[in-house]
Order: sequence, then C-alpha cells, then structure tokens
Amino acid sequence: MKKKILFGVICSIFLFSFVSFADVKIGYVDMQKIFTNYKKALESEETFNKEVETEQKKINDLQEAIKKMQAEYDAKKDILKPEEKTKKEEELKTKMEDFTRQWSEVNKKLTERNNELISQRLDEIKKVISDYGKKNGYTIIMNNTNNQIILYGDESGDLTDKIIEVLNSQNEEK
Repeated sequence: MKKKILFGVICSIFLFSFVSFADVKIGYVDMQKIFTNYKKALESEETFNKEVETEQKKINDLQEAIKKMQAEYDAKKDILKPEEKTKKEEELKTKMEDFTRQWSEVNKKLTERNNELISQRLDEIKKVISDYGKKNGYTIIMNNTNNQIILYGDESGDLTDKIIEVLNSQNEEK
C-alpha cells in the first residue's frame, strides 16, 4: 500500500512538473557580446580612455620632473654643501612621495570611474532585457557569455542580437 501511495505521489509530481514547464519560455543572451556591441557602452569606453590619457599625461609630467630633479642632483651632489645636499635629498623624497600618492589617487579614481560607467551600462542592458522578456512572454532570460551556462540551446532562444538592436535603437532616438 505504501509503495502505491509513494508511486502515486511521484507520478503526480512528475505530471505536475510537465504541466508547469509547458508554460515556461526561456531565452538567453551573451552579455559580453551585448556590451561590446552596445553603442553607448562603446562611447563610455571612449570617454573613459580619454580620461585615462589625461590623467596619464599628468602622471608622466610629474615623473619627468622627478627624473630631471634626480639628474640635477646626481650631477651636483659631489659639489653641494652637506646642508644643501640634505635639502635636495628631502625635496626629492617629498616629490617621490607626492608622485606615489598622486599615482595611487589617480588609479583609485579611474577604477571607480570605470566601475561607475560599466555599472550604468549594465543597468541599462538589464532593464532592456527585462522589458524585452516581459513584453515577449519570457519566463527566464539567462546570461550565456562564452557558452558557460547553456551547453545547447536552439538558436531561436538566443536573444543577443535582438537586445543589441533594441539598445542601439534607443540610443539613436535620444
């Protein structure tokens, strides 16, 4: 009797799972491909690269100034009075500390800026995916970047190009 009840429960669960999966519509996207083909993300990358160039120039200028100071010091250190020598060494040390501090601040600032830009674009992409999924009756849309999640999926489930198209058309409208 217990076996019949257990068998009945298992069959019910099995049947119920088929009925509930019948209404599931699953799609997938390659987020990396979307990100690299989304015009606004490419513009953000361009903006960021310009910011990096600007900051890099400042750091390079400071580094050149330190090299110049070091070369002047090396050329004159043998003829400098002890107190002048100590003063120049302190100036060099201070410049090096300033350089290290500025480099660290710039690196932190650029990392934060890059993360901010990426986060903004990802939020936009996720919203478009969510809206697309709701509009087209998808239960789930999964990220399948580099085919890491889905080993096989019918190409009709790949929404990547459709999402890119929607994103870029929204960008052109604005």
